[in-house]
Amino acid sequence: MILDGGIFIGRDPTQEIGGGDPLAALAPLGIGAALAASFKAAYFDVAEGNAELIAACRASGGRLVPVAILNPVAYDLDGDMLERLAAEGVKVIGLFPKFQFDAWGWDNHVVRAIARKAAALGLAVQAGLMTAAELGRCAPTIAGEGARLLVRWMKGSGYNATADMVAVGRDFGSVLFDVSTTTQSGGIAFLAERLGAERLFIASGWPLTLPSPAHLVLRAERLSEADRALIQGGTLCRALGLDLPVAACTDLPQDLWVRPKIDTHWHTSGWNIVEPRIGVEAMRADMDALNYRFAVTSSIRALNYDLPAGNAETAAFCGADPRVRGYVVINPRRLDESLAEIERWRDDPRFVGLKTIQDFYGLDLDAPEYEPLLARAAELDWPLMCHLGGLARTAARHPEITFIAAHGTWRLREIAPYANIYCDIATSTALRQQVDLVEAVRLLGEDRVLFSCDGQLMHPAWTLGKLLDSGFSEAVLDKIFVANALRALPRLTGNR
Repeated sequence: MILDGGIFIGRDPTQEIGGGDPLAALAPLGIGAALAASFKAAYFDVAEGNAELIAACRASGGRLVPVAILNPVAYDLDGDMLERLAAEGVKVIGLFPKFQFDAWGWDNHVVRAIARKAAALGLAVQAGLMTAAELGRCAPTIAGEGARLLVRWMKGSGYNATADMVAVGRDFGSVLFDVSTTTQSGGIAFLAERLGAERLFIASGWPLTLPSPAHLVLRAERLSEADRALIQGGTLCRALGLDLPVAACTDLPQDLWVRPKIDTHWHTSGWNIVEPRIGVEAMRADMDALNYRFAVTSSIRALNYDLPAGNAETAAFCGADPRVRGYVVINPRRLDESLAEIERWRDDPRFVGLKTIQDFYGLDLDAPEYEPLLARAAELDWPLMCHLGGLARTAARHPEITFIAAHGTWRLREIAPYANIYCDIATSTALRQQVDLVEAVRLLGEDRVLFSCDGQLMHPAWTLGKLLDSGFSEAVLDKIFVANALRALPRLTGNR
């Protein structure tokens, strides 16, 4: 059984999601218990919400463990709220500033006072954080007062927090870390090696977050059974004195795992962050495990610094594995060089399209600097993968060009009207509002959605979890995994 390190009961009034039996909803993932907090306590009334939470936890027979949320701006230092919560059996208090309109911050002195009293009462503090910078303010405040701190990530892009988690973990031995947003391949194993699995746990964030992505990434990681069992609940049981039958769970959705795939968004080299598995052999191993037919890659070196060297790097990766295809990276700030790169690789069948990240250059796609490159793409009938800035306007002006919207789920309504835009579903968040794949298929149609993971910044299991939670039919999955990519990138099969 897995112990999930963070869910909510009740309904979120800002999104109108939630309700029902959370453990029943999470049972298919092997989750049989969870630390639970109350939306009502977070948004409206601490006393009322926590009382309902404690009652629900008791009714669950101990499978729901209460996290009693406080609001520091309403906290009475002379009252006995924490003592009463401890007497009710609460082991964890929750501090979530984003739910309370950022009316307080980690530098508020009342937060320090709450942490001090929690430590004296033996209560842990779960902190809902958005960024690594916020971690840097929270840890000295909470752990510095002697309280055990459970760091809970509430957003995404956790790959940017990996180094900070190690640094904070080494300075504060009482801090435990949620790995639910550590998406990069090998990232969780890296943290287990640096900090120890006994410092790590996983929190799905249900219902705010799709639960499967984080849990599937954890199961895909190369960990010992003992370390996996710790992260899947053993760590929290030890820290909180819980007597729950936690055991390692490695079950994966085999139908999705072994289904043939074309991944339209991959990378060579790295983003200058902690990415343990970006070597060719590591990437080939992940492609093997997930039955890849093709992975279409672009060079970060080319995107961020050196076009000729980076595109040559992509060609070398293509040469190392017959499943790899490439995008020629173009840079509107280096127009002549970009046009030369297109000519350099245009007759190489391993290159199947163009790639640019226009916001890196401070431009939208409809900027004049892009026009000569767009004209050449139209002449060659090559598709272009790009970010979202200016894409809709450009697609309207260039209906003859096929575009792939990288991370397109963030602005579905903007790109939906244009039949020449395909939607790449790789995003660093699993928040329901930002990765609604059901809505993507509804708005764009099932023929314009592409399987993509942004590997190895995000392990393919991160995207597979989103597809699993979306509940698509076999026919729709066949299109998303293979058929749509073949249509968007016809050079994959040598048709152009």
